[in-house]
Amino acid sequence: MEQIFPPDKSPWHWVPMPLKPESAGFLATNSVFQAIVFAVVGLRFYSRLSTKTVGWDDWWVLIATFLSICTFITSICANILGSGYLVQEVIINLSSFYLLIFILQPLFLFAIMSTKLSVCFFYLRVFVNNSMRIATFVTMGLVVAWAVAHYLAAVFICTPVAGQYDLRLAAVTKCGDQMKFFQSGLSINVVLDAIVIALPLWTIWRLKMRKSDKVGLFIAFSIGIAMLVVSIIRAEYVTTTSLKGDLTATLPINLFLTVFEQQLAIITISIPMLRPLWRRYRARVGGYSLSEEGGKGSGYSGPRGGSKSNDIVTFGGSGAKASAGSKGRRGKNDSVLDAAVELRDVEHKANVAGRSDGESWVADDSGSETRLGEWNRSPGAINVQTEWAVSRK
Repeated sequence: MEQIFPPDKSPWHWVPMPLKPESAGFLATNSVFQAIVFAVVGLRFYSRLSTKTVGWDDWWVLIATFLSICTFITSICANILGSGYLVQEVIINLSSFYLLIFILQPLFLFAIMSTKLSVCFFYLRVFVNNSMRIATFVTMGLVVAWAVAHYLAAVFICTPVAGQYDLRLAAVTKCGDQMKFFQSGLSINVVLDAIVIALPLWTIWRLKMRKSDKVGLFIAFSIGIAMLVVSIIRAEYVTTTSLKGDLTATLPINLFLTVFEQQLAIITISIPMLRPLWRRYRARVGGYSLSEEGGKGSGYSGPRGGSKSNDIVTFGGSGAKASAGSKGRRGKNDSVLDAAVELRDVEHKANVAGRSDGESWVADDSGSETRLGEWNRSPGAINVQTEWAVSRK
């Protein structure tokens, strides 16, 4: 004990150790992905703020980002204290190690909870099917219950609670099986990830659209599989860590995966939200307008010699025309990716041309800079733009 607690008798010591090559590599990788997180989340909010469509899914991502930063900082501290060294080499910092691990648990739990809730709130924004919405609410309840229950169990698994990080209480501290506890919590996390990813797939499969479009939607909504894979790998690696044995020597990979899982989750759920920015960038670089793109994609041409109507529907849309009474609400078979929330920064141009009594006339409101979002404020609605060409003989 004298070696653990020097003459000052304090269990808390900060004795920096040179970084192990393995730890340095993991920290460098986490640093790169943390920068990507900042960029992706920043672009996500720029896209949503510019279209005035910030929702609960965005705020939960912001919370997850803040918690991921805290987790990363805690990981850096653990690496400075000697992550990767044998316990005997850093025993003076051991209480500090246990304290950092105690702090990491709620940071990880509530960061992952926030990412899952963000995805669920996004589902609520884009799906109108009652069964899908009920399933989403149930999933949200399971996610919150898992995070809260696991956190409370992590706090009170030892008696006294301080015995988890204060080695002065080691002689009187009694704990449950912490290894099985962590394994069970991570296993439930994997199951919840799978549920969140699978939630929209059946609804997407029932949409009336081309199979190629369905495949595109499947890919977009299944991008979280990468996060699921990391969750499985992390659950496996936790079994190699001995909480009361050679903790510090096996810690680097676990610290890395703890941070990386959060970072990857934030990135994967935010990338699909950048589609409006990509559309605008492609339109500017390609030099074509939305109406030209929509005309190609609609695949509809009016009868010869009569009127022509190009109904611009979003990617994955059903192709059905909006009814006057729908007031912009999304139907069950409409698009779930390119909703009005993604199109409110696009200028709406209504062009009408005709011929009467040998004279031609053109009505064009393109100079009015009317925007789609101005006439349709219904959140998550599908906007349709129609161009008419009228001729009279």
